[in-house]
Amino acid sequence: VADVLGLIGFSITSTTTGFVISRFICGLAAGALLPAVRSIVVRADPNRAATRLGELAGFEVAGFVFAPVIGAAFAGSFGVAAPFLGFAAGLAVLVPFLLATDVPEVERADSASFDSVSVRDLLTNKHVVLVVLTSIALFLPVGIYDGLWTSYMKDIGGTRTELLVSLIVFGLPLTALSWFGGRIVQRRWAWPVLRFTVWGVFLSTASYGVLRSPTLIILVGGLESFLQAATGPALQAAMVDAAPPENLAQVQGLALAGTQVAAAAVALVGAPVYDRYGPGPAFIGAAVLMTSLWIYVDINQRRSRAHKAI
Repeated sequence: VADVLGLIGFSITSTTTGFVISRFICGLAAGALLPAVRSIVVRADPNRAATRLGELAGFEVAGFVFAPVIGAAFAGSFGVAAPFLGFAAGLAVLVPFLLATDVPEVERADSASFDSVSVRDLLTNKHVVLVVLTSIALFLPVGIYDGLWTSYMKDIGGTRTELLVSLIVFGLPLTALSWFGGRIVQRRWAWPVLRFTVWGVFLSTASYGVLRSPTLIILVGGLESFLQAATGPALQAAMVDAAPPENLAQVQGLALAGTQVAAAAVALVGAPVYDRYGPGPAFIGAAVLMTSLWIYVDINQRRSRAHKAI
């Protein structure tokens, strides 16, 4: 319902303040929905949590990939407000079906007696902290991508078609293969997968600061997409392993909050760095910051596992 209101707000406003308020409402909706959905998916099949989270990630990414294309088509034919009203109408139609659907996992959670746990208490769990920091590390470059990708592709001589292709080449493998990434995590465990994918994401992010060919950028984005198809399920599965079962939704929300704060902070810093010094320092700086944080996490995770084995 909150998302419907936010989308309607986008369709009727023409001021920056109106857009910010609408964006804030949609952010509240996502912040409430995503942890709850992930919790339900895990509780529905705990023994296959990583596989199920990978399947869910594919649907989440599909929204990011295809919604802009659908929105552009609607806007071109019916005006800028049409996509927002169309998506709002679609969500409004879903609401009665959601209310009428029995979700056993929710009923069991409602009937159970869970002790209230504060964020501060959760952050005393070293395993939870390490996963949150990993989430932050991997989502640091997102702040650069979201705020600068269009300008970046234009600055290196990319056309609007190449910009669209770069988004599709990154999004489609991520959409189609997240289920497979979840299965890999299910078989290999989350941390080994993360140790492989993090370095690939680091090299991809750094390469954007060096390469100046739109074609090469598109190819690198495609390779990164294959890695990210396993990274998302691995992060969520690692959090499932780190947190007490009764706090499953809460810790997923904590990780989500950390990633959004990190992406926003990097966007605020990355934009002026990009304007003043160009793409090299912006992308390479984000990659170095991401990897430095990951090295800290990896060292502590290995120590924690060694201590547990002893």
